[in-house]
Amino acid sequence: MKKLYNTFLLLTLFIIIFTVSVSAQFVRVVSDFANIRVTPNPDSKIVGEAFKDDIFKYINEENDWIEIDMFSGVPRYIHHSLVKVFTHGLSAPFSNDICPQLMERLEVVENKSLAESNNIYPLSNSENIEYQRILLDRYILDIFHEFDLQPVIYKIAVTRCIGGSQSKIAQRPTYIPKESNSSQEKAEKPLTEKLKSQIEISNIVQIIKKNAKEQW
Repeated sequence: MKKLYNTFLLLTLFIIIFTVSVSAQFVRVVSDFANIRVTPNPDSKIVGEAFKDDIFKYINEENDWIEIDMFSGVPRYIHHSLVKVFTHGLSAPFSNDICPQLMERLEVVENKSLAESNNIYPLSNSENIEYQRILLDRYILDIFHEFDLQPVIYKIAVTRCIGGSQSKIAQRPTYIPKESNSSQEKAEKPLTEKLKSQIEISNIVQIIKKNAKEQW
């Protein structure tokens, strides 16, 4: 009986380990460059340009397109012919020494994306928020290329920087997920459209605590 129990325990442990290993999938860019798009379509708007050996977190696959996780939390797409999906061997070094400069730059691009979007779209327009997210993904990707950092470690890197960084972006409250519709109905005062837009874009950056050639 004891032997049977031990066998069951080992089998359960193996299943757990195997599940964790196969669930952590990543995408490595294998072409010299790869356009990151808003939707899985070659005519879709380009978010930014990834370079060879850039690594992103894999989310899903849709037809000929790989869905990846980006900095804004909004899924983006890369054509499958430009990347390789893998589940192990991830190497993404990071030094805490760059934290002050990194956090400062992230704060700058947050404000920049907000200002640029407000200049193009009305604050009450849904395209305003969408464009802000695109700009945020584009500018943060540029920063990670400049610092020679892998995009996949974005949340980890910023989380590690929060403790020692004095940047305003590191002092903001932890991101709180949106409430359900029933909870929102209980709110005492509705937010204005302008405030909603600013809060949502600010939340994009807070989630971490909790341009291109026409190849495709």
